[in-house]
Parts: sequence; C-alpha cells; structure tokens
Amino acid sequence: MKQRLLWLGLALACYPLSKPCQAETALPSEVDFFAPQPIVISASRLAQPLSESPAAVSVIDREMIEASGFTQIADLMRLVPGIQVGLSTVNNTTAVTYHGQADAMPRRMEVLVDGHSVYSSLFTIDWHDLGVALADVDRIEVVRGSNSPTYGSNAFIATINIITRPRYADPGWFAQTTLGSNSTRAGTLRHVGKSGCFDYRLSLGFDQSDNFPGRNDEQLLRTLNLRGWCDLNDTDSLELQLGARNGPIGRGGDNPLFNPLGEKLGVNQIATNRQQVRWSRVLGAGRDTSVKFYHQRRREEDNVTASLPSQVIRIGLFDHTDERYDLEWQLNDASAERLQWVTGAGLRLSQARSLLQLGSPGFVQNLGARTFSDVAYRLDENWLLNASGMLEQSDTLDLAFSSRLALNRQLQSNQTLRVSVTRAVRDSGLFSNSMKLGLYSSNGDPINLVGYSPGGLKPEQMLAWELGWLGHWFDRRLSLDMKLFREEIRQEIIATPGLAPEPLPNGALILGNGPGVNITGLEGQLQYRPRASDLASLQFSFADADDRFDPLSSGRASEAGRTPRLTLSLLWAHTFSNDVQMSLGYYHIDAMRWQGGGEVGVGKPPVPAYDRVDLRLAKHFRWSEHDVLVEFIAQNLGNQPYADFWAYNQFDTRYFVQASAHFY
Repeated sequence: MKQRLLWLGLALACYPLSKPCQAETALPSEVDFFAPQPIVISASRLAQPLSESPAAVSVIDREMIEASGFTQIADLMRLVPGIQVGLSTVNNTTAVTYHGQADAMPRRMEVLVDGHSVYSSLFTIDWHDLGVALADVDRIEVVRGSNSPTYGSNAFIATINIITRPRYADPGWFAQTTLGSNSTRAGTLRHVGKSGCFDYRLSLGFDQSDNFPGRNDEQLLRTLNLRGWCDLNDTDSLELQLGARNGPIGRGGDNPLFNPLGEKLGVNQIATNRQQVRWSRVLGAGRDTSVKFYHQRRREEDNVTASLPSQVIRIGLFDHTDERYDLEWQLNDASAERLQWVTGAGLRLSQARSLLQLGSPGFVQNLGARTFSDVAYRLDENWLLNASGMLEQSDTLDLAFSSRLALNRQLQSNQTLRVSVTRAVRDSGLFSNSMKLGLYSSNGDPINLVGYSPGGLKPEQMLAWELGWLGHWFDRRLSLDMKLFREEIRQEIIATPGLAPEPLPNGALILGNGPGVNITGLEGQLQYRPRASDLASLQFSFADADDRFDPLSSGRASEAGRTPRLTLSLLWAHTFSNDVQMSLGYYHIDAMRWQGGGEVGVGKPPVPAYDRVDLRLAKHFRWSEHDVLVEFIAQNLGNQPYADFWAYNQFDTRYFVQASAHFY
C-alpha cells in the first residue's frame, strides 16, 4: 500500500510540469487584501473576491481582532456565524466547532497557519499550542462549510486559515504585555528586519494563565517563531518558517468520569516544533508553481502512575508523541481572461505513539496521497462556474473523491447569488482505527480497556447544499452575507457501550459508524463601516438538527441536541477624535450538549444557553518613531457566571490590562 501511494504521488507531481502553470503568484497584492471587497484564498486556493467564492467565507481582519478585546485566537471564532467555542477542563482543551456536533476534541475542522495544517493526527487542534501570537495575526479566513474538495479530509465541516502579518509589515521592534484575571501573564517581543536578501519576522512569547481556579488547568507556554523570505532571482523565491513551543500545562480536573483516581492527575510537559520551507517560481504573467514541505512534531509527557497491591499502573492519558511530514506541489494559472485554475498533489505521513491511547509502545503510521484541482470559469459577464475536486487515499482510506460544484450569478453590480453542492469524504484516520484506550501496567501489559476500535471504520460522508446571497451598498460600507444550507452527515464515527475483545471482556466504549445527522438552517453576517472610526458587525446562525436514527429505540443520546438552534454575536466599535476607542461585544449560544462534557448518556441535560457582554477601552499614543497602545478589557461584564462546555466550568467576569509599543 505505502509503495503504491508513493508512486501515485510522484506520478501526480511530475505529470503537469510540462504545462504552463502558476501556484500562488496569482495571489493578490497586500493592497488587494485591504480593499473594500476582500480577496480570499482559502475556499478554492484561488485568489477570488468574496462575490466569486464557491463557498461562504468570513474574514476577521485586523480591525475586528483589535476591537474584540480577545486575548486568545480561539475566542475570535465567536465572530463567525455558526461557530461555537467551549473550554473543557476535562483535559484543558478548547473546543471549536461549526454547527455543533463536537466533543472536547473536535476532529472535523481543518486549521491552517500560513498554509500548513496544525491538525493533529492523534487528537485534534490544540488551540493552546498553535504557536502564533495574536499580535502577529493579520487576518483569519473561515470557510463556513465543507472544504474537503480543496483541503482534504480534515476540512470536512469547515476550514480556518490563520494568516500572519505580510512580509514588509510592522518593521522594527514590537513589545506587548497582558496582565489580568486568573493569573494571566502574557508577553510578545517581535522584530521585523532584513539581513542581506533575507527579510525576516522573529517573535518570542510566553502565555501563563489559570483558566478556572481550583482546577488543574494552569499553563506556562513559551514560543519562538521565525518567518523569512528571500528572493533568489527574478523568478525564484524561498520562504522559511521555524517554530517551537514548550512548557507545563495542567490536564486534570475533578470529573470522576474522566479522572476516576482523583483530582490533579499531574502537570504535563509539552514540546512542539515546526519547520516549513516553500520554493516558488514565476513562469509567466499570471502563472507560477511552488513546492512546499513541512514537518511538525508534538511531544506531551504525562508520566502519571498509581500503585495497586500487585502492580504499578499507568494512567497518564495524554502521554504521547504526534508527528507529521507533508510534501505538496501546486501550480496555478490565471493568465486567461475567463479561466483560472489550480492543481497539485501531495504526500503525507502521520505517525503517533501513545501506550494508553493506542496500546502500543511504538509508532502507529498512516501514509496518504492526494491530488486536487480547483477551476473557476466565467461563462459570461454575469455567470461564474466553480468546480473543485480532491482525490485521496491512505492506509485507512480506500481511494475516495470529494467534489464541489458552485454557480455564481451577479444579479446586479452590488448583488451576487451563489448555489453549490458538495460531496465530502472524511478519512476515519489513525486514531479512530487504532484506539485502545485504557489502563496499562508499567511494563505495558493491558489491565482494562475503556475505549476500543475494531479498526476498518468506514469514512464519514456528507452531502451539503448551499444557497448564498451577498449584497453591498454605500460604496461597500454596508454588506450582507447570507446563506441557506442543508448538511447530511452519514456514517458518523461514534462511541457506543460494548465489550472489549477477549481476553479483556471489560465494559468499554466501542468506536463504530453511526447513521449520522441532518442539519438545516440559515446564517449570515451584516457589517456596517460608515467611516474608518466605526465598525458594527452582526453574526447569526439558526440551525435545526434531526437524527438519522431513533434515540429511544437505540438507547443512544440524540445527536441533534449537539447543535444549538441559535448562535449570535455582535461587535460594535467607535474611535473618538482623541484616539480613544470603545468597543462592545455580545455573544449568545442556545442550549447544547458538548459530547463528553454536558452529555454522558441518554437523558443528561444540555449546557444551558448563555449571554455574554465584553467591553474594551483603548487609548492610542502616537509619536514620530513609535506608537503605544493601552487597553482595558472586561469579559462577561455585569453578568452571572455561565457554564462553559459543561456545568462545572463557571466562566465569571474577567479583567485584563494590555499594553503594546511599536518602535520603528
């Protein structure tokens, strides 16, 4: 299997090289990104205005990032229609999901940082360990809906692309510090400069906090990032990224279901490193090609043991190593007047080692290959056809094809209608096919399995329809983005009570394919920016989920309750004449069940609906060679504590003071 995949990847990579092509030189300039009509690249790998995108895309720009007052990147997702955010102290992970259907470790959303995936092959996206300072983020593009035809299995329900500041932005020194509630201490030091042909952005940071007092969820993480660019000649350029993050993080809690041996199971040590190199060549006007390779490795040490009369057992559930190697070639052609296209291929090796999760002291591997194409063809002045396809195969996935077809109609100069249909396939993956979660003796012998996978799971599938409408008025100062959607998820991977195999016939949760769920709804975003000093942005999502099975006869908890009916957010900001800015944020989520937290079995109540109001006051001081920004931030202002992810997590009012200085 692995040899066939390697030959398939090499053949796909070599075949189109004789053709004129372009990888990412067709990307827009920095001016385009800041234009009133945003240019997005995450929906199809093509540089397109929002009105020509084949899917709904939300853009969180630098202005919204600053006005929100959020101190964590994950919280910014509250500004996206249909996304829910919850902090689980079961294992001190932040859960971010689209249209619900998630637990403490969502596994169906792709998250990219400057084009490379930070998705873990073993668990999920660790939002504590992105390795990116919020001050370095330029904008975030969120593709609301399945993007598997463009980015593959991990993009099953949505794609989040975190894009850091561009090459020549913010030259000089920058420093920022944050102090606040729950022992929050954070800082960033950055320098942007040039050495020979090498333009670089070097950042150092630390992040210390105690998320919920009295829980074992403290953290002190240190970060180093280097991003550099070098123009080798008139046609070739090289980009390099290096990153490292390490420190202690608490993974315990006091939920007896997940910590049966008591509170405060220990403070883990995490160590992450990432490397990426990208070479690109301009082949002509509107054409170029590129090759990108990245490697990421994450090690978490959770060496917790407990003594029984006859033996010592391992109970460190988060003791693991997760590693990925990824090679991707891409070409892009926007030279024709009516046709724009991108194609490419890649190989990916994912491997993980965890005795308590996988039941093996050695690495478990999953090798995969992929090829993709995205095409935008202008039928006439008012009609645009978008087609996307991804062909994937891996050790855990037979050859599978994800596809999307979208038709955009310009109704008037300021209004566009979009209709699309997407068929998405999600690889069941390394963890779901290899899980042997349980207790093990110190010599590696199994004692009791609490979670087990028989392997050979079928891939999850989704068929999604979308009807979108975009409009703008008053020179784009007022814009409205709405969509009707229906998502039919089949063969959803679920855990149901059963028996672990002989010789360990103990009660366990067995992974398998379930019937799935249907989700129908309406969502949108209304933005008004009457002038540079004002911003108002409303995000909403109405969703209705229906089980594809009968919960009563099956004895299983309803899947539908994991999708909140209403998710709502509102951000307002105004800058006064004396460079003082005031902003308010309002956030609402209806009652929902986060599987594993608010829901354990049939009949467990959901996490109640909550409303939250945030306030930010900021003063900007400007001089000829440096700027200083001082901020006061209050979260959940004037409100009672609300349950975050599950009933025991009470999010109370929190205060922060943040100061930053930029020296040119």
